[in-house]
Amino acid sequence: MLAPDTHLKERYRILQKIGGGGFGDVYKAMDEVFGCCVAIKETKEKVLSHDKLKKAFEREAKLLRNLKHDCLPRVTDYFCHDEVQFLVMDFIEGEDLAALLHQRLGLESPFTVSEILPWADRILSALEYLHSLPEPIIHRDIKPSNIKLADDGGIYLLDFGLAKGSAGQMSTMLQGQSSFSVAAFTHEYAPLEQLQDTGTQPQSDIYAFGATLYHLLTGHPPVSASKRDEAIQRGLNDPLGLAHQVNPAIPIVISQIISQAMIVRWWDRLASAKEMRAALHQAAAEVSNLQAEPDLQPVSPSAYVTQDKILTLPLPEQSFASSKDSRPTIPPQAAAKAARPYRSWLVAGVSVVVLVGIAIGSRLTFPHWFVTTISSSTTQTPTPGNAALLVTPTDLRPRPLFGHRKTVFSVAFSPDGTIAASGSEDATAILWDTRTWTELHRLTGHGGPIYSVAFSPDGKMLATASEDKSIRLWNTQTGAFMRMSPHKYSKAVQRLSFSTDGGVLASFSGDKTGGEQQIQLWYLNNNLSEALSGHAKGVQAIVFLPRSKSLFSSGYEKESGREKNTLRLWNLATGKSEELKVYSDVPRFLAASEDGKHMACGTSSTIEIWFYRSATRSWEEQWPLVGLDGEVTSLAFSPDNKTLVTITDSDTIALWDITSPSSQPVILEHSQIREVQWSSAFSPNAQTLLTGGKDNFVWLWERPNQL
Repeated sequence: MLAPDTHLKERYRILQKIGGGGFGDVYKAMDEVFGCCVAIKETKEKVLSHDKLKKAFEREAKLLRNLKHDCLPRVTDYFCHDEVQFLVMDFIEGEDLAALLHQRLGLESPFTVSEILPWADRILSALEYLHSLPEPIIHRDIKPSNIKLADDGGIYLLDFGLAKGSAGQMSTMLQGQSSFSVAAFTHEYAPLEQLQDTGTQPQSDIYAFGATLYHLLTGHPPVSASKRDEAIQRGLNDPLGLAHQVNPAIPIVISQIISQAMIVRWWDRLASAKEMRAALHQAAAEVSNLQAEPDLQPVSPSAYVTQDKILTLPLPEQSFASSKDSRPTIPPQAAAKAARPYRSWLVAGVSVVVLVGIAIGSRLTFPHWFVTTISSSTTQTPTPGNAALLVTPTDLRPRPLFGHRKTVFSVAFSPDGTIAASGSEDATAILWDTRTWTELHRLTGHGGPIYSVAFSPDGKMLATASEDKSIRLWNTQTGAFMRMSPHKYSKAVQRLSFSTDGGVLASFSGDKTGGEQQIQLWYLNNNLSEALSGHAKGVQAIVFLPRSKSLFSSGYEKESGREKNTLRLWNLATGKSEELKVYSDVPRFLAASEDGKHMACGTSSTIEIWFYRSATRSWEEQWPLVGLDGEVTSLAFSPDNKTLVTITDSDTIALWDITSPSSQPVILEHSQIREVQWSSAFSPNAQTLLTGGKDNFVWLWERPNQL
């Protein structure tokens, strides 16, 4: 074993061992010529002493050196040192699918079909490339730990498991015959011909990849091919349960393709990666046609809820008890029985899920925790002439975007305005193409309602916070899941806010008993977390101040045995905070203007405007907004830095000129929206407003010339 700081070839400095097995060890090293990290595979001495294995390693190096596919790491060097052979490859930062699946199963939820299919398409593309080379390459060790989801959202097929520490090797085919085998393999994923050492071919990789999909989608490792063959030879049923029987959320057409890939005898399987890829494309189209989007025409919420477009079985919608108490109440799972039902669903059928939505009951007052607006984290400046100050009631007109089955808790725009996001009680988030307002990606994987969505300042990532006590990061271009927050929350995560540089993601959690006492900071560059403790009785709202490292927060505290509601300003450089004000009612809403000079702080019934005075380097309270109609449910600044939108539970959506204490709000007129809206966000150019609420819709407010 090589010790840290060992130098190889006067170029590579060993950092740490990251894998190992019967064939050799794998190290993370620093390439001191190019200043980047690499992965170095080292053969063990007993391998070098075996002439056949030595030649196999040399041949692998030469073949892999010429591979060019965006799902395969590059081989950049091959050399000998102290009679040991080394192979140098790209080091892929990220998590392998085995580790991610383990995290998922901790939440009692395997991967969904909508998550897996894009990855499967890319991996099959890589296999198609490998199998079609003049000298075809058979991977021989495909499994979840050998597929890595990179931090940049890319998916990679590796020839060794960096996270799990098991080493494997690609082998080659010569004139239709398999070469000498040097690969270590895992029995659950290996085909029968590999277990019996009778030779491998492209269909061997098809079996292993089918077994990998089976495990990722069902959460259960497949029965080994040898046990299956033994049962079949004895005239018994195949002990491998069908994927859709293990997990009913898997469409039957997808389950059938996995079964065809995992047929015990290789000559009966899908013939190639190209054929399997085409079959999955066709199956995805069939599922999509079965769940086709309705024509975009106005329909009632109760009519729309019957058109389920989710691949997973729907859960009965939960309703929650109203709370007008000064302390916010998170809706518990059990409250569905006690609260007035909004609608009930009936799930029936064996292969077809029929969702019948019945709208009953009246509007429920939702906890204020779920409606704190996320401020824009973009550093863009609106184009002069495009940013509106105030608009007349006829300037913005709403139309619904169809996509969610339950309450929309959060909406947001990407910094460049090309993508919008929405998070819902149905446990999904949707990325919308703002040019056509069609769905780009549906993000599934959370085990509960999504309460908050937030774009990173560069727009490349979306963060989602859920009742399942987790935060997830997603690639906004591909819709691929990237990673989860390292902090283990004990309660539902309520709110997110990115720092302007994108290096820190702030959050807090809570439930019906109250908020947790700490604000969690996730430092994305090194994947570390830190806690800020200042609200001893629970955090209620957070927002980063644009163009700075300052963070506003509000919550409950206890002083001399008495509770108080406070607004605090944090300096992340020191980790300390100052108390700006004590309120009679807890501030549940915080929003910051894009220029970093204004902050809005709202309780259930009042909203105050704060202004940063550069001369004194301090925040000063200006004046409250007068004329609010009902209890506040959402607020957001326009990028013009002078307009604030407020929403109340009386269905009033108002625009305020915060530069004038005497100005009257401009009420946005609407007749279609009859349910309370819990979230709002302006586009970066201030021309479009999004709201989302209890009616399950994302409402798009546009200027007439954009309609």
